[in-house]
Amino acid sequence: MSAAWHREAEWLDRVGRWVALHPVSGSASALEVATEVHADLRDLGFAVEELRRSGHAPLLVARRPAPIGIPTIGLYGHYDVEPVHESWHGDALQLRVAAGRAYGRGIADNLGPLAQRLLAARDVRSWPGVLWVIEGEEEMGSPVLAGHLAALREIDVAVWLDETGYFEAPERQRILAFRSDERLDDLCRRWRELAHEKSVSVVLEARALNRASAASAGPVGSLFGERPYAAFGPNDARSNVHGADESLPLGTLALTAHQLVATLEHMASGGQS
Repeated sequence: MSAAWHREAEWLDRVGRWVALHPVSGSASALEVATEVHADLRDLGFAVEELRRSGHAPLLVARRPAPIGIPTIGLYGHYDVEPVHESWHGDALQLRVAAGRAYGRGIADNLGPLAQRLLAARDVRSWPGVLWVIEGEEEMGSPVLAGHLAALREIDVAVWLDETGYFEAPERQRILAFRSDERLDDLCRRWRELAHEKSVSVVLEARALNRASAASAGPVGSLFGERPYAAFGPNDARSNVHGADESLPLGTLALTAHQLVATLEHMASGGQS
């Protein structure tokens, strides 16, 4: 596949710190991660609103206004993780890198993909409009998000990009895309081109991401509504979300980071990039 991602060292440092914090919903460590994510978004030029409810993790709603004639893309992610229930080969809360994979509770769902997007966004040269929704309660059914769906759904989002996706094999990427329109079809072609440059084939599936927590499917799915939808990211068939030795392959980081940056720049150009 591709060479190492140029921000891999930064990513490992970030996810190592977050895995050790173990930001379970409602914990002090979840608030610490939310504070760091808020700062990242602000540094990227977003206006960030923290929507709070007593006893709950804050919902971060970050926005960049769309230039005239340019659409808005929606990004969704979450910073909360599951507790450790299983027997691991080593400490689940200590990042471990072995044989081209990074291991730790929550690294695949969703700490690794979220950290990747925040770091990759530093490379974006031109931006479309962006609505970035990042919650801290996906693993417990998204109650704060549920309370703000009406306002969020009023925002005119052209395409929603879900939290991550899965590679079937190192050289075979699965991208989920449905409710397609001309803009999403154009993005799918761009994602294929970028994958082809790295000798990676792409298979498209017309469905949404299978959420590990069934209780969270309602509010998150309602956020996306009937808008065009896609999902891609660095996870693979061995990531074992919510299971023992949860992990991410390092080899998928470069391509999926490039695809994210290209998505934003392509939409910012009105599809001319």
